Amino acid sequence: MIRLGVIQATAGDTITLKTTTKGKVTTYFGVLKVFDGRGSANEAQWKPSELQGPGGQAVIRANVNGYDVIIVPEIGTGGSIDATLTVGAQTSKKPIKQSLSAGWSIFVV
Repeated sequence: MIRLGVIQATAGDTITLKTTTKGKVTTYFGVLKVFDGRGSANEAQWKPSELQGPGGQAVIRANVNGYDVIIVPEIGTGGSIDATLTVGAQTSKKPIKQSLSAGWSIFVV
């Protein structure tokens, strides 16, 4: 995964992932992976229609170590995805221009 950034958050904060596409973007989806004392697991998966509409959302749970918010894209020549991640009051906007998984790590403090 190409790391787009690292964000600190607290339990109860809302995670929102929104996207817009430009040019040739064949397909993509978003994944929320949680890390806790038992290991890791996919907590949510979002379709493009969800990410382009209201955005994929989840609430940060207590007793977890962190999350990865990942976009898995298939992008053609000249295409790109603008991804915006909001966690609580923090927002990070990054372009994705390659067909490589990319995302953010969230550390729960």
